Amino acid sequence: MRKLRRYLAAPVFVLVLLSISAFPAVAAEPTVRITSPANGSTVAGPNVTVTWESSDVTIKPPAEAMAKEEGHYHAFLDVVPDTTAGKPFGKGEGIVHTAETSTTFENVAPGEHTLTLVLGYNDHSAWQPVVEDKVMFTVTEGLGQVAPASGQMQPNHKGPILLVVIASLAIILGGVVLRGRSTPTR
Repeated sequence: MRKLRRYLAAPVFVLVLLSISAFPAVAAEPTVRITSPANGSTVAGPNVTVTWESSDVTIKPPAEAMAKEEGHYHAFLDVVPDTTAGKPFGKGEGIVHTAETSTTFENVAPGEHTLTLVLGYNDHSAWQPVVEDKVMFTVTEGLGQVAPASGQMQPNHKGPILLVVIASLAIILGGVVLRGRSTPTR
């Protein structure tokens, strides 16, 4: 019996540690980051393609979103966004609502410009606390900018959950085996 306990103690201990490490201590906050154009850069106009990435958030078009936290992006070119909690963003020139990770602003005048990217809930209001990124860039006259395609980043939480389920089953089965072996036979 002691040999069995000794052989099972190490694997059970490892499984417990793995199941604990599969749960983050604190849920990660979502982030957005403009990847192009770079802050302080000069780009050829008149069409300017901007790209970005996000993490720790599920992105869906508002029409497909089933939960408030299934967000989408709001890109503002030379528009200061009102990020008041619960207040939906408006529509208009220089404002784009999208679930894509890039958009092209057409006929951008030469000169300095500010692009602000804000993560929004499915009701078009700003994520709280506000999740945003901002870059300033200069547009020159030219043939336009070509940006590489960028895929939508989605977190994958299935791996840690599967690990916890497997570890839990191993612990439960290990306990059943130990309990069954500790009963004296007659």
